[in-house]
Amino acid sequence: MKKRIEKTGDLIIVHLEGEMTDQSFHQLGRDLLVLIADGPRLMALDFEDVNQMDLAALGQLIGFSRHLILQETDLILYGLKSSFIDLMSISGTDKLFNILTLEQFEALYRK
Repeated sequence: MKKRIEKTGDLIIVHLEGEMTDQSFHQLGRDLLVLIADGPRLMALDFEDVNQMDLAALGQLIGFSRHLILQETDLILYGLKSSFIDLMSISGTDKLFNILTLEQFEALYRK
């Protein structure tokens, strides 16, 4: 999984690309924990170019979101494919995240 990081004030945007599996998110999660050490107030994960996500990676994402809560950092997921949203809805994990469309994210945070 590739990532590109963009920092703007208290916002960190992580643009993701590729397949999100348990193994790839494990490494990504470690990298992201380093980023939140500075205490950003908001982190957004851009899923626009993620073409696959499995349940194990979703579990890792839930664990990562708990770290963010402890750091008092809000997490936004945006640009998710409908199949990812369906997976999260079926598993009930969609309620754990602030999920936005790309357009919603752009309107709220890219003014």
